[in-house]
Amino acid sequence: MRGAVAHAAEPPCPCAQLPLEDPVPIIRRLLALSLLTVATAACGGGGDSGTNPTPPNTQGSLSIAVSPATLPIEQGASGTLNASVTRGGSFTGPVVLTAETVPAGIAVTFNPATVASGATSAAITVSAIATVAPGSYTFVVRAQGSGVTDQTATVSLTVTAKPAIAMTLAPATASAVQGGTTSYTASVVRTNYTGAVAIAVSGAPAGVTTTTTANGDVTTIAVNVAASTATGTYSLTTTASGSGVTAVTATFTLTVTAPAGASIALSATPNAISVQAGGSGVATTITIARTNFAGTVVVAVQSGLPAGVTATNNPAGPVVGNSVAVTFTASSAAVPGTYNVVLQGAGFQATPGTVTIALTVTTGAGSSSVALSASPATLNVAPGSTTSTVLTIARSNFTGTVNLAASGAPTAVTLTLTTTATTGSSATLGVAVGSGAAVGSYPLTVTASGNGIATTQLSIILVITQVSSGGNVAWTFCSVTGFPVWFAYQDGGPSAPWTPVQMGAGNRYGFDIGTRGAVAYVIQNNPDNFTLNIVHGTRAELSGQGTGPCPPLGTFLKTVNGTVTGFQSASDFASVAVGNAFAQLSPTQAQPNFTITGVPDGVRDLVATRSSFNASNVANPLTLTKIYLKRGINPPNLSSVGTVDFNGPEAFDPSSTSVTINGIAGGEQVAASNTFITNTLSYGSLGAVSLATGSTLTIPIVPSTKTAAGDVQAIAVNAATISGSLATQIRSVTAAFRDPANASVTLGAVVGTPTISTLASAPYARLRAQVTRQNDYQDFWSVNFTQIATSSRRAVSITMSAAYLGAGSTLDLGIPDFAGVSGWQNTWGPIAGTVTTWNVAMTGWVSANGGLVDGALYRIGQRQGTFTP
Repeated sequence: MRGAVAHAAEPPCPCAQLPLEDPVPIIRRLLALSLLTVATAACGGGGDSGTNPTPPNTQGSLSIAVSPATLPIEQGASGTLNASVTRGGSFTGPVVLTAETVPAGIAVTFNPATVASGATSAAITVSAIATVAPGSYTFVVRAQGSGVTDQTATVSLTVTAKPAIAMTLAPATASAVQGGTTSYTASVVRTNYTGAVAIAVSGAPAGVTTTTTANGDVTTIAVNVAASTATGTYSLTTTASGSGVTAVTATFTLTVTAPAGASIALSATPNAISVQAGGSGVATTITIARTNFAGTVVVAVQSGLPAGVTATNNPAGPVVGNSVAVTFTASSAAVPGTYNVVLQGAGFQATPGTVTIALTVTTGAGSSSVALSASPATLNVAPGSTTSTVLTIARSNFTGTVNLAASGAPTAVTLTLTTTATTGSSATLGVAVGSGAAVGSYPLTVTASGNGIATTQLSIILVITQVSSGGNVAWTFCSVTGFPVWFAYQDGGPSAPWTPVQMGAGNRYGFDIGTRGAVAYVIQNNPDNFTLNIVHGTRAELSGQGTGPCPPLGTFLKTVNGTVTGFQSASDFASVAVGNAFAQLSPTQAQPNFTITGVPDGVRDLVATRSSFNASNVANPLTLTKIYLKRGINPPNLSSVGTVDFNGPEAFDPSSTSVTINGIAGGEQVAASNTFITNTLSYGSLGAVSLATGSTLTIPIVPSTKTAAGDVQAIAVNAATISGSLATQIRSVTAAFRDPANASVTLGAVVGTPTISTLASAPYARLRAQVTRQNDYQDFWSVNFTQIATSSRRAVSITMSAAYLGAGSTLDLGIPDFAGVSGWQNTWGPIAGTVTTWNVAMTGWVSANGGLVDGALYRIGQRQGTFTP
């Protein structure tokens, strides 16, 4: 019987019914046999258990073992296992070996496939084809013999990837002028390979040589182009090779161009003007752009000037600067029409440049006129405060001077025009309301007149309101042209109502905030140019932002001038700063004089730097060569700070240090800069350096022997991902050191992509940004929306602090619904259907003592893009 257990015949045991037949496997048979023996002895009676013993087991047995238990093999390779069989009992026959549940792509063979009688082992060869995915696999080896139960063993396989290398070039194409240089990097990516990788370049044309510098798996290839190399486009083959791996190649495309000669280019703003026959002249500004040329430029009419029209330059004669104003004046005999007037800019041995002006000569006086409008046309102001409105002058067949006058001011009110005679199209009327002005509504009159036009008038309503007093939060505005046209606050969270506030004495908005709240205000920059600002914060934060007092006009910002000497060459230029104000134009050897406006009052320091410009160094064309530091100056307004002499005793050489940048992501463009900030909050820019490869660069610093207590050097690192002409994500870290020797900074995490949506499209577009909160940026967040059209601009800035938000994993910054708030005008908001540029910024900082002090660290992460509501 199949699977039976053989023993002596016995009568059925009355006290235990045990089966005499049991199915495989053999362990069950042996167990049944032992139980039967025990049961028979228990119920045999008469003491005959010793006279009827169970016969001994005479069956055979088989077992199999495979070693090693786990076999590692590479893709496309094979390995060997050993199978050991053990026979027992009466079994001595051959054993057949087979494989089961073998994964796809794996082949298993046995040598021998049948283990002969007397033999105990066989070799198992396991092969993996090249396309088997790396990973862990198993299969079963079965051993079969005649008259014995099959036995199995499970084999584990670990398939590893075949060693390989890959390579990418960045950039893959570049240009260099004859006699110039360029560079690119070759980055090696390894797969299961740790050997040395060599980078070689071939295919370079005559005159082009390459030099490789390895830094780990990134190799920089410097490409040097001889002056004799023919212009054209060439393919350089870069090969990465290593022992035991297949070599890979990539192509770098080099375009060799001829060096640019000295040339001049002109542009005009505006490039289309209209003059009236017999009327006043109209000017356009000609901007001069120089290429490899630093000499004087003569701007003159080349062709197209009609009879009766003259062109006058200011300044007259050769120009050393970058612009000249050209005024066109038409006599009464000039023939009306449109003419293309070509102006030429010429310099010694430089290719001249031209620009065309569309000049329209209109008929003389008779049908000419102007019209006035104001935005806003109603002014609300409290005693002791000031406000302003923008006047727009619409001209009809008139380009002459418009004379402006304002009248109708009540007692204690002063009216001021930014200009009383203009050839432009706008002016600003300032209104200063003294503390003794009576509350009420008053009509103001603005009059426009000119030669040959009828006088026109505009009425503006001045409403003098009650003084805004009280409030535990106050916001004060100082700019004559920057006062809000509307201001409101929110006491509470996002669902709290908005309450408008009128400006009170001292340009002050006072209101009450509980634990947290927000303010919103609109600044009108031009007739159709509005900026909406929304600030969320705690009561203390809102008070801190808005309560700065406004110093008396003319005493807190000064204008100073001076001159620079000690330039080394014509390519040198200087940066000069007093306090936080910088010279508007960089002084050069040709133009050494400078003017600085907006200098803060009080004792400050003068910080200046001299740099040289090298156009052939595309990545870092500027080199800082000298620093000038003069401490403790307080020049009067409209005075001179003297001569900044880079060869004098207050000048010194910069030092340098390495900066290691941690956390750089692939594909980012990285640059670092250093700003020296003295203990009087005076700033000096020491320049910026781009990172070519790796994670370490060298930047200039102020030597420690030249710093004083309270000075810091703010090292700022920017890493940006560029798509086309737009930086889609930017990460910045600013670390402050008094002595930044061998500095190391770590960038914050890449900001997650925000969701930009529209809360509503009417009556204005209410845009919204949502983004996940991140650990590196836990202190302050903002979003900016900007729309720029041909004649209009809308901008929205929304900020929020961590103390306002509290807990929560999602940041939600949206434009509120102001439609029902008194005084709000829907035209101030974003326009539906207009392309909008958005920027989401997240900030985190570490500053034990507050501010930008030694040890402070600031991180900013940004995302930006476009969206159409």
